[in-house]
Amino acid sequence: MDSRLSLPPVSASAVCTTLLRSRFRGGLRRLSASAWEKKFEQQRQLWILLGEDLQDDGVRCDVCANADTTADDAIVLCDGCDVAVHQSCYLISEVPEGEWYCEYCAAKRRADDHMKRLKAVQQNKDLTVEQKEAELTALVAKAESSGTDIPCLSRRCVLCPRRGGALIRTTEGLWAHVSCGLWIPECWVVGCRSVCGVPLICASRFSVPCCICGLRGGASIQCAYEKCVTSFHAACAVMAGFGMNITDQINIQRKNNDVTFHPFCLRHRLCSHTRSVATDVPLEFRRSSPDFSSAAYQCAMLVRRNRDIILYTSQLQQEDSFWAARVSAYLLKELHDNIRCLRTLWSALEGPPTRRLHTKGVALPAGCGASESASSTGNSERKAEKRKQYGIAKQKPNKRPSTK
Repeated sequence: MDSRLSLPPVSASAVCTTLLRSRFRGGLRRLSASAWEKKFEQQRQLWILLGEDLQDDGVRCDVCANADTTADDAIVLCDGCDVAVHQSCYLISEVPEGEWYCEYCAAKRRADDHMKRLKAVQQNKDLTVEQKEAELTALVAKAESSGTDIPCLSRRCVLCPRRGGALIRTTEGLWAHVSCGLWIPECWVVGCRSVCGVPLICASRFSVPCCICGLRGGASIQCAYEKCVTSFHAACAVMAGFGMNITDQINIQRKNNDVTFHPFCLRHRLCSHTRSVATDVPLEFRRSSPDFSSAAYQCAMLVRRNRDIILYTSQLQQEDSFWAARVSAYLLKELHDNIRCLRTLWSALEGPPTRRLHTKGVALPAGCGASESASSTGNSERKAEKRKQYGIAKQKPNKRPSTK
């Protein structure tokens, strides 16, 4: 063979040395001083805004699941069950100066007041039997005319397994969440005071298990994405972060004269802004947006989501039911996964290495304090440990056939 065509032998340690040297040069000189200053300024502004956002208690409206407030649309808390609702979502004309109670708590207080009067009449020894019957009949008639249940029905939504939340009456006299009445296709809400269409709900909705809590109680809704069969409760989907943003749906309805809300599962939640109907895509959902692809923006979104998970978990712990335990387990698993993602994104935010790496048994560039002999020795020791661990015998090198 002609010596001019032969290539010089190349060792593995030499290749590692070249690659690591180029990595160090690229890592330390990847960004200029002005680029680093601009990057840090963007991250500083983002974390300042995130800190201001996290200063509040994170209370969200139970109807629309949003925490934004305005001067004429504040969030009001019930003094009986601590449920939070917007003025516009629950038809509250003005913020009450004293105590305010939601529909269920107000009905329960009226029922308890009537029960006390009935017991007082029953225990009055100065009245005859005929007088007691007359007064009891009058009290019951007064309660029925005012629409008060005696006794009050238990706090339970007829459309989902959740007990708490903002409840309103159905046309049949039961209780249901405002959000459940909005998201179930067969139902509609009249004036944020009554849920209509409960008898029209398809019976199969009550037999399909929810993909979040795994329970069959209540009416399940299906993802609006084409050919997606994922079913879930409206209350479960809101807590799990599915595509259940009522504000965006209302904006879509105004543009397309559509009166149907389109729920989306976790996999297709971006479709509520891009594929369900023709509408402008918000900035945070654009793939070309630099904020969406940056690790700092994703970290901020994960921190906000973890704040919401902690808020929902605390509410579920107060409810103390089997459904609440199932949803809490789902949310805590998501919290664990989000923390792992935050670790990965935070390492990306730290940028390229600015000092020498501590690599044992790896050939580093000249002057880094490691030699080729240490590299070969370390590699051979690791290979021997692997063979011993898996019981693999050392293979003899195959001899090349002679070319003579």
